[in-house]
Amino acid sequence: MVSSAPFAGAAMGHFFAELKRRQMFRVAAAYAVVAWMLLQLINNLTPALRLPDWARHWSLSFSWRGFRSRCCFVGSNTFHRQKAAHRQRRQ
Repeated sequence: MVSSAPFAGAAMGHFFAELKRRQMFRVAAAYAVVAWMLLQLINNLTPALRLPDWARHWSLSFSWRGFRSRCCFVGSNTFHRQKAAHRQRRQ
Protein backbone atom coordinates (compact mmCIF):
# COMPACT_ATOMS: atom_id res chain seq x y z
CA MET A 1 0.00 0.00 0.00
CA VAL A 2 1.39 3.38 -1.03
CA SER A 3 1.00 6.34 1.30
CA SER A 4 0.26 9.76 -0.18
CA ALA A 5 1.30 11.63 2.98
CA PRO A 6 4.74 12.81 1.71
CA PHE A 7 3.17 14.05 -1.51
CA ALA A 8 0.45 15.93 0.37
CA GLY A 9 3.05 17.56 2.62
CA ALA A 10 5.14 18.64 -0.35
CA ALA A 11 2.08 20.05 -2.09
CA MET A 12 1.09 22.06 0.98
CA GLY A 13 4.65 23.32 1.33
CA HIS A 14 4.62 24.46 -2.28
CA PHE A 15 1.21 26.07 -1.77
CA PHE A 16 2.38 28.11 1.24
CA ALA A 17 5.61 29.05 -0.55
CA GLU A 18 3.53 30.36 -3.46
CA LEU A 19 1.32 32.37 -1.10
CA LYS A 20 4.40 33.84 0.53
CA ARG A 21 5.93 34.71 -2.84
CA ARG A 22 2.75 36.51 -3.90
CA GLN A 23 2.71 38.40 -0.56
CA MET A 24 -0.76 37.11 0.30
CA PHE A 25 0.07 36.87 3.99
CA ARG A 26 1.04 40.54 4.12
CA VAL A 27 -2.14 41.63 2.34
CA ALA A 28 -4.31 39.40 4.53
CA ALA A 29 -2.70 40.68 7.73
CA ALA A 30 -3.03 44.34 6.70
CA TYR A 31 -6.66 43.85 5.69
CA ALA A 32 -7.44 42.02 8.94
CA VAL A 33 -5.95 44.84 11.04
CA VAL A 34 -7.83 47.57 9.18
CA ALA A 35 -11.09 45.59 9.21
CA TRP A 36 -10.73 44.94 12.93
CA MET A 37 -10.17 48.64 13.60
CA LEU A 38 -13.23 49.60 11.54
CA LEU A 39 -15.38 46.98 13.25
CA GLN A 40 -14.29 48.28 16.66
CA LEU A 41 -15.13 51.81 15.59
CA ILE A 42 -18.56 50.77 14.32
CA ASN A 43 -19.17 48.73 17.46
CA ASN A 44 -18.45 51.77 19.64
CA LEU A 45 -20.33 54.30 17.51
CA THR A 46 -23.47 52.25 16.91
CA PRO A 47 -25.07 53.00 20.31
CA ALA A 48 -24.01 56.67 20.25
CA LEU A 49 -25.46 57.23 16.79
CA ARG A 50 -28.51 55.06 17.58
CA LEU A 51 -27.95 52.89 14.55
CA PRO A 52 -30.00 49.69 14.27
CA ASP A 53 -28.47 46.35 15.25
CA TRP A 54 -28.25 45.20 11.65
CA ALA A 55 -25.60 47.88 10.98
CA ARG A 56 -23.05 45.81 12.90
CA HIS A 57 -23.96 42.67 11.02
CA TRP A 58 -23.73 44.42 7.67
CA SER A 59 -20.32 45.87 8.48
CA LEU A 60 -19.04 42.43 9.45
CA SER A 61 -20.52 40.92 6.30
CA PHE A 62 -19.02 43.59 4.05
CA SER A 63 -15.61 43.30 5.68
CA TRP A 64 -15.63 39.51 5.15
CA ARG A 65 -16.68 39.88 1.52
CA GLY A 66 -14.04 42.55 1.00
CA PHE A 67 -11.39 40.30 2.52
CA ARG A 68 -12.17 37.48 0.13
CA SER A 69 -12.31 39.75 -2.91
CA ARG A 70 -9.06 41.53 -1.91
CA CYS A 71 -7.22 38.22 -1.61
CA CYS A 72 -8.58 37.08 -4.98
CA PHE A 73 -7.61 40.40 -6.57
CA VAL A 74 -4.05 40.20 -5.24
CA GLY A 75 -3.71 36.64 -6.51
CA SER A 76 -5.09 37.41 -9.97
CA ASN A 77 -3.14 40.67 -10.26
CA THR A 78 0.10 38.86 -9.46
CA PHE A 79 -0.78 36.15 -11.97
CA HIS A 80 -1.38 38.67 -14.77
CA ARG A 81 1.87 40.53 -14.01
CA GLN A 82 3.79 37.25 -14.16
CA LYS A 83 2.12 36.33 -17.41
CA ALA A 84 3.07 39.69 -18.98
CA ALA A 85 6.65 39.38 -17.73
CA HIS A 86 6.88 35.89 -19.19
CA ARG A 87 5.65 37.17 -22.57
CA GLN A 88 8.29 39.92 -22.56
CA ARG A 89 11.06 37.43 -21.76
CA ARG A 90 9.98 35.19 -24.64
CA GLN A 91 10.21 38.02 -27.19
